Amino acid sequence: MDGDILALCTIQIFILLCILGAIFYFLGKHLAYRSKVDTLNRTILVTGCDGGLGFGLAVHFDKIGLRVIAGFTDITSINTSRLKAETSDKLKLIQLDLTTLDDKQSKTVESLVAQREGGLWAVIHAPVDCVQGNLQWQSFEHCQKQIDVNLNSAWKVAKIFAPLLKSKSGRIVFIGSITGSRGLPGLPVYSASAQGVEALSQALRHEYMEAKIDVVIVRPGGLECLAQRWLSGARQKEMNEMWDRMTVEQRKENEPFFVAYHNNMAKSIDKYDRDESIPIPEYITDAFECAILDKKPLARYSGAPGLGARFKRVLLKTVPFISSYYTKRFYNENVLCTSAV
Repeated sequence: MDGDILALCTIQIFILLCILGAIFYFLGKHLAYRSKVDTLNRTILVTGCDGGLGFGLAVHFDKIGLRVIAGFTDITSINTSRLKAETSDKLKLIQLDLTTLDDKQSKTVESLVAQREGGLWAVIHAPVDCVQGNLQWQSFEHCQKQIDVNLNSAWKVAKIFAPLLKSKSGRIVFIGSITGSRGLPGLPVYSASAQGVEALSQALRHEYMEAKIDVVIVRPGGLECLAQRWLSGARQKEMNEMWDRMTVEQRKENEPFFVAYHNNMAKSIDKYDRDESIPIPEYITDAFECAILDKKPLARYSGAPGLGARFKRVLLKTVPFISSYYTKRFYNENVLCTSAV
């Protein structure tokens, strides 16, 4: 009897020690990953500042003390003047055409970095091009631009700027999306480009390990809404182009859905256009701060608004029938707009 009690106590103590060990392990791991590097003499390059996400990140990182090089496709645009007005003298502007990125443009970045102590710490590749609509509605130009801006520019940025990051054991941060793990109808080409960026990041994470360059993905929740506010003119132009390219038969077949979709998009655009001062949500800037400043960055950060949204993402990724239901609901509400038809 005494032997049985002793055995039971031994097992209980062993289980308790295992639980305590696991708790201390995960706490230690969390603290190790969450310890930050200082921002002194750290230079980062933010590409795609023509868009709302890149612009907002350039402003944010300038405010917290990093030396920012902001890349614009069109350096003469009104957004460059706005960025200068909202940031310090430390921020520098540079023209980077990401669809034709080459060694010549990288030399310009290299010369700017050489003028600053500490080298290049990180590159945030922030351009996003997302055309919403059925594949048969989209033109070849719409499709090609999404691949060029979202995917082709990503591998070019990695290839060209990795040598500048090597001396500082720096990092490359790519923009991810929920469509990177689950393609959504109505976003077929965008989903394909997002999954390409995920695969590229996974491969480069191993290739750059020896050079001690970290490759990180940040999935900013609500990014599409942010992009709509900045690209409202482009969105309406894209929808008009889709309609103009349709044959008479295609218009007759798709008119109820397309008109409802057009109206739904217009309402969303109007909501954001009424307030041009809407900043990037804090939960998104927090995710990017972790990606840039964590001493040991994770492979992926989620910019989801709160635990509820993060839990939803986990369910969508792990429970097939919930994922299928959400995909169908997204398509019906955002593309077919069946509630409005």
